[in-house]
Amino acid sequence: MNWVLIATLSSVIYAAVSLTDKQILSKHKLDLYPFCLFAGSVNLLISLIIFLFSNIPSLQFILIIKGISVGILWGLAIWIMFSILKKREITRVELIFQSSPIFVIIMATLFLEENLSIPIIFSFILMMFGSILASIEINKQSSGLNKKDLLFLLFSAFLVGVASIVLKSNSKEIGELHALALRGVGIGITLGVPSLRISSFRKLIAYLTNIKKGPFIISTELGAALANMLIIIAITSGPVSIVQAIMGTRPVFVFIGSIILTIFGIKSFENWSKTNTLIKMISLIMVTSGLITLSLFK
Repeated sequence: MNWVLIATLSSVIYAAVSLTDKQILSKHKLDLYPFCLFAGSVNLLISLIIFLFSNIPSLQFILIIKGISVGILWGLAIWIMFSILKKREITRVELIFQSSPIFVIIMATLFLEENLSIPIIFSFILMMFGSILASIEINKQSSGLNKKDLLFLLFSAFLVGVASIVLKSNSKEIGELHALALRGVGIGITLGVPSLRISSFRKLIAYLTNIKKGPFIISTELGAALANMLIIIAITSGPVSIVQAIMGTRPVFVFIGSIILTIFGIKSFENWSKTNTLIKMISLIMVTSGLITLSLFK
């Protein structure tokens, strides 16, 4: 299996995880703090297991700091995304959150002296306007994104872009497994530490011990761990900009998943009115077309 298939599989798993996260935050109404506490704890646990059962290489201090910083940046981006996902439509949130390839290419151009071709500039324009279109609110029931949501989601996409470039520069020196472990430490710090409070523990325990709800949060974190490992393998093996472009197709799978949930009578928290559905489809086509152009001409 090559890195293209690995990145695609990671994108599919991430989409399933995002849909489950939306159910937890919106349907089950679990507060953000206990949710992030569990996510941070699972990442720290996975990191601990890796360090305990693998040979820890002798690493320079700077490599360790870079590895942990990847997780801190990614964790902050995830926190922002979760806070907006709880109250907004997942298809709109994902479209903008997955715009990180734009920032990856810009940073590669600035710091690696890569030239931007006409097709790449065209892909930027498509993705930019597609993301803006996805944020448009038609009415109060559409759960559209306001300007604040849009700016925060773009900032979170920027953080993921920075983290991806640092991960690419670091993972070959420390190895994929330890890159995952250090990233997990960073995510654990960002998500777990701010959520350390007695009320969060109580709500989390109550949720985990609920036989109907507990499996949701456990499965979503196991899925996220698998997707994280796959994306690290893909970034290590292939060009980071193209891998991120492939990961940017996640909104497509989220959109498909939302339709499937609706067909089976499961609330997907989407407004499927004709106008809103048309906007989402046009936005999806624009962003996906931009990502495909990006991957073909990079």
